[in-house]
Amino acid sequence: METKSAPGAVFAMAGLLFLFAALGLLLFSAYGLHRIGLMGPNIEGDTQAMVGRLMSFFLAPLVILVSGIICTFVGIRLLKAAGIVTQRVIPAHDHELLSEAIRAGNDKAVSEYIRLSSLSGMTSTFTRLGLTGLPFAHRSVANILAQVCASQASQ
Repeated sequence: METKSAPGAVFAMAGLLFLFAALGLLLFSAYGLHRIGLMGPNIEGDTQAMVGRLMSFFLAPLVILVSGIICTFVGIRLLKAAGIVTQRVIPAHDHELLSEAIRAGNDKAVSEYIRLSSLSGMTSTFTRLGLTGLPFAHRSVANILAQVCASQASQ
């Protein structure tokens, strides 16, 4: 863990502590909700009594869940403040490629690099394969409709 200063190390350790606390809280909340699901609340009687019983059953796990979510956000913010979860703008393996394009004044290559490097997930995969925008949507909808028609025909 590389940090630049003592406060950075404190932020990093506090961030990790908050994330581990969040993990424990989220697991404890999941366990509590699982136990409630196995037992089930007694919902006989009038509406007010039923709502009171439901709140007494679910309030504690939900408060623990919210605490876990808050600890997660605080931990991530502390790690960002420490500089641990920052992302390099230009990866090391792309420095040479991009520096040549900049030196040559090739604006199109630089803009294409920026466009493709900013994509992530499924969109990135299909864009790099050349399936973008309307053609991709058309193929996807056609495949979905074909599967629906095939499942209806088999019934």
